[in-house]
Amino acid sequence: MTWPRRYLVRMGALLLLALPVVIGIHEPLLEAFATNSPLNGLIIFTLVVGIVYVIRQVWRLDAEVEWVEAFRNQRPGL
Repeated sequence: MTWPRRYLVRMGALLLLALPVVIGIHEPLLEAFATNSPLNGLIIFTLVVGIVYVIRQVWRLDAEVEWVEAFRNQRPGL
């Protein structure tokens, strides 16, 4: 099985690649955000919560992958 750390690195790299883009267009983003702050705040909050949730779920897969690998290798005592 593929270890989830590889995907965590990819997810982090994608977030780091998106950061300069967001910084580069922060003026138009702030202007657009100001048109409807409560709704846009809710959207951004949902985005951040979703990103954190997905990263947490992938992080938690380590134990499951370890169990599957042990089962595939048929280690005694499981």
